[in-house]
Amino acid sequence: MFECDSKSMLLEKAKDYDYAIQFGCDEYPVGSFDELVRNLDKIAGEKPEIFRIYAVIDESDTSKRPISKYGKTEKVFYKPHRIKCHNTHWSHFIDREDKPSRSSEKAVEGITIHHDQSVREKSRENLMDIYQNRQYVDEREKYYMHKHGIDRKPTIKGLKKLFPSTNVIENNTNFLIKESIDATKLPVSWVRCMTPDGLCIMK
Repeated sequence: MFECDSKSMLLEKAKDYDYAIQFGCDEYPVGSFDELVRNLDKIAGEKPEIFRIYAVIDESDTSKRPISKYGKTEKVFYKPHRIKCHNTHWSHFIDREDKPSRSSEKAVEGITIHHDQSVREKSRENLMDIYQNRQYVDEREKYYMHKHGIDRKPTIKGLKKLFPSTNVIENNTNFLIKESIDATKLPVSWVRCMTPDGLCIMK
């Protein structure tokens, strides 16, 4: 499963609970769940919501990688079964909404997540690096395509959305653009090549 799909499945399995909290295999909680729930109950409304809690790098961690923005991370889900992930594991959609839901920058107190990758064997850590490097590109691409409303494969409609004032010629196996364009706007997975006639994007 892709990470966003497995996360959606786990949120669905928590349908009998008001709150769900997510942990990675290299994370552990410090604090009081009772205090966390009391604080959540004070601010939770009728609509599903994602909340941030505090997160720190454990002193035993070997990676020293940043794990969250400003020491806060989206880990708590209110009415979790109505929240799904699409395109990326960090894009949360409520019910049938088309735009991802954004959490408040403020963290709810009660639990602090400690991140400690030293619990993993080195071979597992190396495998995780390979996976995350590949997954990062794939997820960013899906997010970019969703944001611009384009399909996974090149189409006239998609190219027109990226380059609205550019003439695109459709051939049997490719699309041809004779004008100068900013090719960095093309999704990474779209195969393209320069020819004497112009830029070809393969179908």
